Amino acid sequence: MAGADLSQEDGHVGGRRVLMRVRPLSVPIGPHIEALQQRSHRFRRQPDTFAATVSDEEYQRLKMHPATEVYPDVQLHPAAGTVPFTRNMTPAAGLPGLQDVLQSISAPTAWNKSRGKDTFIAIMDSGVCGTMKEFPDWKRAGGWSFDGSDPWTDYSGHGSMAACVAAATESDGGASNGVAPDAKLYSCKTQYLTSQLIDAYEWLIDRREEHKQPIVANNSYGSYTCNPPEEHDVQGNKQPITINHPFVTALQQAIAAGIAVVFAAGNNHSNCSSGPPPCQPNTIWTWNSLDEVLSVGTVDQNNDLWEYSSRGPGQWTNPVAPKPDCVAPTYGEVMWGCGYQNMGKGWGTSGAAPLAAGLVALLASQQPGSTPADLLDRIRQTCDPHPTPHECSGHGVINCARAVY
Repeated sequence: MAGADLSQEDGHVGGRRVLMRVRPLSVPIGPHIEALQQRSHRFRRQPDTFAATVSDEEYQRLKMHPATEVYPDVQLHPAAGTVPFTRNMTPAAGLPGLQDVLQSISAPTAWNKSRGKDTFIAIMDSGVCGTMKEFPDWKRAGGWSFDGSDPWTDYSGHGSMAACVAAATESDGGASNGVAPDAKLYSCKTQYLTSQLIDAYEWLIDRREEHKQPIVANNSYGSYTCNPPEEHDVQGNKQPITINHPFVTALQQAIAAGIAVVFAAGNNHSNCSSGPPPCQPNTIWTWNSLDEVLSVGTVDQNNDLWEYSSRGPGQWTNPVAPKPDCVAPTYGEVMWGCGYQNMGKGWGTSGAAPLAAGLVALLASQQPGSTPADLLDRIRQTCDPHPTPHECSGHGVINCARAVY
């Protein structure tokens, strides 16, 4: 287990959380910024970048200095609604759920070719309930936590859902397999702050460098907004979140290290659409729309798009390859925390993303030398077509059997 408390690393409480990057200019940064650097959290793989809580005065000084770039430490949110704590401790009889979803994407047929052996799926989320039988000792490969707590505890239930969908196993008495039942899991426990996520990805790159085996990172979170996400500075001015943000750098470093990255598309559409056009407006934002990641929307039991599933083309994506990349079905009962919950409106794109992450693990187990780009392209090429335009459903519904055969 590894982790660090980034919430109050510099002893300053109640100020503005920022990420700052010091550029290699000949201009002296001065004693005030030097002192700020000394009490800030420095990222190992971005040694010019720091996380800190700063006063309004310090923020203004950083913004005005020619050698510093300042970015918001963005607070992201899980891409699924809050679930009431009325969970069943065992699955309810007769309800549709994860096993039905796996059948609909042909996962059991794919297991004749691959079950995800010798791969790792990292759940970048709220933790995972490690006492569930779906996650026996051999599957829990390690973890990282934002505050040093046990990553195999789940403070909201959301991360356990994602882990179960991606890689649960029935082998030790679990209620259901996930898409990649023989894959191992990393639990990276965060509060969805970008500073924490950067540290978690640095830890994950370390694991990749240690064992050289395939890693897939599942990210079931994003921004709930109808417009490009912005933060406000101390004067009330809007600060757009740009593609130069240090979290983007961390994702690109992970992908360059051979880690495949999957994101939920988001659950913004029904809050932002004013009428019948199904694929307008765009509601896939920032990192969830990067070209290098697989962005996943969701459909229901009848393969109709859930009304909330975010539409493309995506804020930062190349216009010739709009988001989402694909969709996956979510409906019925699923693990939530240390129990099971019937989700009447599906599992959100939070549940669709780990279905695709599990499929990446099936492919990576077959082709351990493949690049993340190759694996994600294979998924795009083997989807079942969907009748809606690309900005709604991407290349279509994932099909595990077609991908691995």
